[in-house]
Amino acid sequence: MALPLLVEFRPGDELPLEVRIDGDLLQTEATAQPVPVLVKKNFYVLITSDAPPRISLDGQTIARVPGQLSIGLGVSQQGPKATLGLSLSEAR
Repeated sequence: MALPLLVEFRPGDELPLEVRIDGDLLQTEATAQPVPVLVKKNFYVLITSDAPPRISLDGQTIARVPGQLSIGLGVSQQGPKATLGLSLSEAR
């Protein structure tokens, strides 16, 4: 793959999100199925050899994309559960 690489994502694109957890306390099953993630707005990911992947909202400028990541463990009436949340928004 030649770098730099600019990958475009369009509304309606579906991205398979693979969740992998491995450690002394928790792990996912090897057969866990990807969770489909639906793209809502156009955006681009810039991949270079000298920096982590970066997001662009217009394909020209690198944007700051604020977000939140949450991980939780809890108990419901159905028993123990784990939750993973990711929220990304356009910078305002």
